[in-house]
Amino acid sequence: MNDLTKYYVGWSGNLNPNLKFLLDERMRRRWRIYALQGGTRSGKTYSVVKYVVWVIEHFSGLTISFVRATLPAIKATVLRDFEEVMMEEGLWSDRNFNKTALEYRHNGNLVEFFSVDDEQKVRGRKRDVLIINEANEVSQPKYQQLIFRTTAQVIIDYNPSMVTSYIYDDVLTRDDACMLITTYLDNPHLTAATINEIELLKERDPELWKVYGCGQRGTNRAGLIYTDWKRGAFPDDLPCWYAADFGFANDPTAIVRLAYDAKRNTVHVHEVAYQKGLHNNDIARIIRQDMATKRTVIHQEDEPVVWVEDETLHVAGHEFAIDDYRRDKTAARDALLEAVPKSEYKRIVREIDHIADCVVDAYFDSAEPKSISELRTYGILAHPCVKGVGSIVSQIQFVKNFTVIYTADSTNIDFEVNAYKWLQRKDDDKNFENKPQAGNDHAMDAIRYGIFNHLSRYNETFRTISQIKQSR
Repeated sequence: MNDLTKYYVGWSGNLNPNLKFLLDERMRRRWRIYALQGGTRSGKTYSVVKYVVWVIEHFSGLTISFVRATLPAIKATVLRDFEEVMMEEGLWSDRNFNKTALEYRHNGNLVEFFSVDDEQKVRGRKRDVLIINEANEVSQPKYQQLIFRTTAQVIIDYNPSMVTSYIYDDVLTRDDACMLITTYLDNPHLTAATINEIELLKERDPELWKVYGCGQRGTNRAGLIYTDWKRGAFPDDLPCWYAADFGFANDPTAIVRLAYDAKRNTVHVHEVAYQKGLHNNDIARIIRQDMATKRTVIHQEDEPVVWVEDETLHVAGHEFAIDDYRRDKTAARDALLEAVPKSEYKRIVREIDHIADCVVDAYFDSAEPKSISELRTYGILAHPCVKGVGSIVSQIQFVKNFTVIYTADSTNIDFEVNAYKWLQRKDDDKNFENKPQAGNDHAMDAIRYGIFNHLSRYNETFRTISQIKQSR
């Protein structure tokens, strides 16, 4: 393992060590694979973006691929950072950006952004430089296909939260691979509040501190409550529902979207929000916006004929803003009549109306009945979750009946699932109480509320649309 940390950390001047490492011309001549391992907020991704902007200014004729596990994740992180840095440098031009293909052209170079969900791109044309953001989210077969089609440099960044991984065994052990380990201390742009949050892990959970504070490989999973959750894409063809754990000043409000695949007994989860200071009207707005923004396929033949995405209804080549649809449904329904079978028309209209009117179940902590009542006045079909003596442990056991897959960009879910442990007995580091540790459980509680309260009544008859509207 060619660990070059000691040559860059502490000697980088005003540059983040990750950027200093990538800009070192001597390194580019020697190594093919660069592995940036680090704790949370160590500046890995931003440094890679800064490096790519430098490359496309100084060289021409290159194809550079930014890759991540899912498309929403790459849009929300790397692509946003790339646009920000290009604007800071005065280099961004909307004319050079193909929003549909997610490609940017500059100085004779092509910078493309795609996810490993896109098999055509994974197995498609070759590139000069490959960058895999959060590489631990990408499977080894997909990684191998990508590297086969890369002629020059490969850069991967990742958080070492995984105990075992092909990255440790098959990538870092290569003779042509080098690595750098950085931490939050290498990022001079963090606020005191952010640093304090990270350093609280020292006392709360030494294992998490090792991974997220020190950037070192995780080793101890003793006491973890959920040991087999996986990352993956959120389906666009299954009905969804929501759940949330209330917070405000001291704790974040965690909002999650869920869907159930009965054939595979799998629950899919996506982190919608994880934020302090949210009022009930903010929670309602976030849920309504997420429902209208997420991709939802309503009727599909060879191609999706009817779907909702980015607050727009798509009907066989026609587009209707969801806000416009709420005010006047005539044009969209006329287009539907021409595009879909008559036998499917009523069902499709009903599902579109559900999205437009946010007719979707949402589950909240029953300890706040006033908030639940207020959420209903904002148009959310809010239900109080079942609670009581022993309910937490029994509901955890219920959740364990399902395979749970959460999206790659659900960063706080990923953090919590690796921190959510049984309470350790005092003076006994090998045995645990039948009770979860407090803290690092906001998303875990929201997911538990949503899975138990919705799926325990999975076969029951739900409210009709008229009943829902009358209850608002």
